[in-house]
Amino acid sequence: MRAARPRGAVILKSTLHRASSFDAVPVVVNEITLIGSRCGRFEPALRLLRRGAIRLDGMISAVYPLAEAPAAFETAARKGVLKVLLVPEEEKHGGDDGTRTRDLRRDRPAF
Repeated sequence: MRAARPRGAVILKSTLHRASSFDAVPVVVNEITLIGSRCGRFEPALRLLRRGAIRLDGMISAVYPLAEAPAAFETAARKGVLKVLLVPEEEKHGGDDGTRTRDLRRDRPAF
């Protein structure tokens, strides 16, 4: 809550299995908006993914290396963008020796 600016918002994303507590004073004093988000059941979704009934690649609008996080956030704020991924600079892929890296700038969709 301390990281949120006054009149900002904090999204609480988790699946809690027990009671949790926090200091509400900064929320009240700084007029922070709290938004809760929970996940649903994973098993049905995983079954659909395994069958190929759901395509996720169309949901990813852009991929950026971690060093370009500010540009990734700018892209994420644009209308129509669904998901923007931040990945480590050298993402390992299954080449023969396991050392191939992916050129993330080349793979990023243009906007």
